[in-house]
Amino acid sequence: MGRGPSGAIRPPLDASNSLTLPASCNRYTLEVTRFRGYFFRLLILGTVFWPLHIHKRIALTLILTPWLLSGCVINTPSAATRTVAAAMAGGLPSIDTAAAQRLLTADETLQTLNFAESGSQIVSGRIVGRRSPAYAVPLRAGQTLDVTMDTPSDSAYFNIQDVRDQSGAAVFAGETSNARYASVRASSDATYVIRPFLNRAVAGRGSQANYTLKIERH
Repeated sequence: MGRGPSGAIRPPLDASNSLTLPASCNRYTLEVTRFRGYFFRLLILGTVFWPLHIHKRIALTLILTPWLLSGCVINTPSAATRTVAAAMAGGLPSIDTAAAQRLLTADETLQTLNFAESGSQIVSGRIVGRRSPAYAVPLRAGQTLDVTMDTPSDSAYFNIQDVRDQSGAAVFAGETSNARYASVRASSDATYVIRPFLNRAVAGRGSQANYTLKIERH
C-alpha cells in the first residue's frame, strides 16, 4: 500500500498500471489510465468555463457531462462471462459438435448446453414423430452426468451416447432399460449427447409428447 498526495492510503498498482484490489472487490477492474483521462478533461473544462457567465457554465456542464464521465468506467463482468470463465478455469473440455452432429438423424436438432461445471439445467421440449431436439453436454474425466426425464407419455424415452463412439451404441438406453433416469460417469474428457425419442411404433404414427429433462453435472 502507498499514500496519495493528500496522505490517503491508495491500493498498489500492478505491472499493467491497474489498481490491485482486495479479493472482496475482484469483480471490478478499475483502469488508472481512465481516471487520468477524467482529471485531464476536468482540467480542460475548468479552463474553458471559468471566464463564462454562471448560466453558461451550467448549460455547458449539462451538455458535456457524458463526455466528461466517459473517462471513468467500472467494468462488471456479465453473468454469462463469469460462467464461461469459471468453466475454462475448471477445465471443462470443449463440446465436440461435429462428432455429435454425425450421430444424429436429419430429424434431430442439436443444442449445446453450457452451465456451471458443477451444476444443473432444466430443459423442456416436444417430440413430434421422429423429430426432436438432442442435447450435447461436455464432461471432464471423473465427472458424473445425471439425467431425469419427466413426461406424460408412456412412449417417450431418451438415450445417452458418447460422441467418440460413432457406432451408435448408447451408454444409456432408456427404452431397453424401461427407465427415465440415467447416471453416467466419464472416464475421460468427453462430449455426451442426450437424445429424447418416441418408440418406433408411436413415432411412426406421428404422435407427439412433451417432456422436461433435468440435467446435472457433478
